[in-house]
Amino acid sequence: MIVLLALYVGSRYGSLALGAISGTGLVASACSYKRGLDLGKDPAFQARLKDPDMYEYMYGSTATSLGKEISASAKRAVYIFLASIAVIVLFASCQRLLPSYEDGSRLKMNIVIQIVMLTAAALMVIVSKASPKKAVAVSVLINSQGAVVVAMLPLAYSLGIPGPVLLGVLPSVYGYFFIPNYPSDIATVNFDRSGTTVIGKYLLNHSFMMPGLVSVAVSTIVASIISSLIF
Repeated sequence: MIVLLALYVGSRYGSLALGAISGTGLVASACSYKRGLDLGKDPAFQARLKDPDMYEYMYGSTATSLGKEISASAKRAVYIFLASIAVIVLFASCQRLLPSYEDGSRLKMNIVIQIVMLTAAALMVIVSKASPKKAVAVSVLINSQGAVVVAMLPLAYSLGIPGPVLLGVLPSVYGYFFIPNYPSDIATVNFDRSGTTVIGKYLLNHSFMMPGLVSVAVSTIVASIISSLIF
């Protein structure tokens, strides 16, 4: 959201927009820079190094997908996905192509995206023999900021909260990092062979919590300032 706001005012407040984007990232990076011990002083990491198998895993493996043959079904799935993205971009760029209703209104893009992507998923199952069971075997926890906005904005407007204020605090609904069930979170933990990127025993004490909270807080403050300057 902070990026969208910054891009929106970029032509009028270029330096402010650049500062907003850079400032949020710099603050989060600064807070994370000295977090934890250096690996050379980390007793847990040093203990893992003493295990020959763990040492080989961290330093000896050169696993790569380069040179490996990718199956034809996987390639077909990628082609279907790219084609679906192209269709969405086409409809978004030329909305006169969208079906229209009797009152002259056209099919909304969010519906178009759902139709296209569901069709692509069905084609992947049929053409690429993808497993629907594996596709749905993921967490059902919902942490979508889009769902929060749809649910809470009407209430906020009914309470008389001004639009610029709501626009400024919009980054505060971001919560993908809070519960570490998002694919990028899981992938990051798996990619870190040092074992220092972790999801803690109590679920919420994970490596993404602090930088996530800092980024949301700073983004909300900066977005509120930008919004007050524009509107």
